Amino acid sequence: METEVKKINIIVFDKFEATLNEWKKKYEVVPDATDTEGFNALKENLKEYRTVKKQVEEMRMAERRKLTEIGEAINLKSGEIMKVVEEVFGPHKEAKEAEDKRKKEVAEKKKREKEIRLDNIRGYIEEIREHYVNAIDFTASELKTQIEIFKMIPITFEIFEDHIDEAEEVYETTLKKLNDLHATRLMQETDKEELEKQQKELKEAQEKQRLEDEERAKAQKAKDEADRQAVEEDKKKLAEEKAAFQQEVEYMRAEKKKMEDQEAKLRDEAVDREAQKIEDERLKKEAEDKRLREAEEEKQRLEAERVAKIEAKERRSELAKSIMDIFSLSSNETYLLIRKVEDGEIPFTRIDWTKK
Repeated sequence: METEVKKINIIVFDKFEATLNEWKKKYEVVPDATDTEGFNALKENLKEYRTVKKQVEEMRMAERRKLTEIGEAINLKSGEIMKVVEEVFGPHKEAKEAEDKRKKEVAEKKKREKEIRLDNIRGYIEEIREHYVNAIDFTASELKTQIEIFKMIPITFEIFEDHIDEAEEVYETTLKKLNDLHATRLMQETDKEELEKQQKELKEAQEKQRLEDEERAKAQKAKDEADRQAVEEDKKKLAEEKAAFQQEVEYMRAEKKKMEDQEAKLRDEAVDREAQKIEDERLKKEAEDKRLREAEEEKQRLEAERVAKIEAKERRSELAKSIMDIFSLSSNETYLLIRKVEDGEIPFTRIDWTKK
């Protein structure tokens, strides 16, 4: 199956195959990339290369989507075409890439050289400034020689290039400072004796001032110490007075609390007495109420007994009368019979006089 697919004739690529030999002849010679015309020709050739590559790729993808059954053959054929295209245009690509790389290296080299020149120029300008710094401690004679040497420094465009204005400004400023320093040093050396005399007098005055300052410092220290001790004494006295006052306050508070406690105790005792009095009266009243209640109950009980006796007597009389009528007994026999019933002498017989 694979062999059959590879033998399929890919007609859509015929127009590219027809121009392969033409491309080989047309682009056989690689233009000189170092020449402007040749470099432009390379760019145009590669533009043609990209156009052809794009067309082949687009056609390959289009035909592959439509003809999936011959996709492998299309890939194979397009690969063969692109291999030839790469062979044709490969030297052109390499030539352009080589020239691009060379130009980039040249530009980077120029940039590094410019940075080095700039660093050197900055260094030269800084060396000009250092002439003054190095001459700070020189004598007038040494400064004169240094100025003559300084004037020999060349300030040219070849050395400083675009920084020539800055170099000239630093040169003029430094030369002025050197001349001013030389004039000052001449005056200093001319007045050296006077200066030494003044310095001696100044030193003596400073020593005198120092001794006076020390005396004042000692006196101030002694005063400060005395003031400190006085403050300490005042603090101590104040603390003692405060402690005594605090003790008095505590005593007064204790006395006040003691009096308040006594008053509270008296109030509590009075309350307790009043409460006890009320309780005693309550108990007394309760006892009296109980006594009256019991007396009333006893009275009612006695009255009830009296009434019961009367009622029992009446019922007894009625019963005796009934017995006498029923059994034709005499009064003595009837009362005797009733007595025996009451005493239980007659079995299974009982009289309850409380019931009517």
